[in-house]
Amino acid sequence: MTDAKGVGFCTECAAHIESWEGLTACPRCGTTNVPCANENQVTVTVNWHELHLLCVWAENYQRAQGLGSTIYAIAKRLHAQHPERDPLTLAGELGEMAKKYEMDVSDPALRHDIAAQTGEEVGLVRRPIAPDVDGTL
Repeated sequence: MTDAKGVGFCTECAAHIESWEGLTACPRCGTTNVPCANENQVTVTVNWHELHLLCVWAENYQRAQGLGSTIYAIAKRLHAQHPERDPLTLAGELGEMAKKYEMDVSDPALRHDIAAQTGEEVGLVRRPIAPDVDGTL
């Protein structure tokens, strides 16, 4: 966030927070996650590959623990600062590959994450296998 307005912003949707007083949830997205204070904004010099590694590891933990989409929101804001660079998350990378090579993804959770990172839907590799009438695959 480079355009500091108010006292901070929502970690999930980047909505500006005008005041901490009485704040119980983000006025835009409703998350109750702790927002970021503008006074804590810093500039850090880091190699893009290092940042990518941190984001992918955090993304993996977030997905494994079912922790929502905070890492994706942060990674999107970071990537927006250098849109010419490769995506910072695995979902973003897979989304670019799926689009470039016209590939589809069969994991619905991963398709959701790719859409969250790229803003684009990807299709199914194949229809889910349905059991035959007798219950066998």
